[in-house]
Amino acid sequence: MDSKGSPPSPAGGKPGSAGRQEEPEIEVGVSEDPAAAEDVVKALTAAITKIAADILQKTAKDNLQALIKPQIEQSLNAIVPALVEHAVAEEQVLIKETVQETTRQTLPGMVGPILDRLAQEIIRDEVRKLMGEAAKEIIEKIAWEVIPLQAETEVKKEIERLTAEP
Repeated sequence: MDSKGSPPSPAGGKPGSAGRQEEPEIEVGVSEDPAAAEDVVKALTAAITKIAADILQKTAKDNLQALIKPQIEQSLNAIVPALVEHAVAEEQVLIKETVQETTRQTLPGMVGPILDRLAQEIIRDEVRKLMGEAAKEIIEKIAWEVIPLQAETEVKKEIERLTAEP
């Protein structure tokens, strides 16, 4: 026992101070004065509260990340797919709108010349077809009207020439 009536501390240090920060020494004595006893209780309560707070703070500091990390990962695993899906859906809408607008702006310029060329080819083919049919009819009509007259005229000339020769 030391001079204050406390048991000796290990390695000659303060009682209970092995491996801990040095705390202020609190003298506890038996007193008949209730106010003094109340002050001692308050001092002990404050010291115990501080020790408990320090332990809680250290525990929280050491274990908080390990405790919160799984919850954060679980929350992220639940939220991220929906966020990605939402972002992709928004991008798809934007892409669709961009393609539609670009198509509206460029399609007439691209399709116009193609349609003009196709229309010209179709019209040319139709005109050739109609001209071919009309030409055939016109040639047949001319043949039936002009050739017999021309043939008759040539035959008469030939008869005259043959009968005029001695």
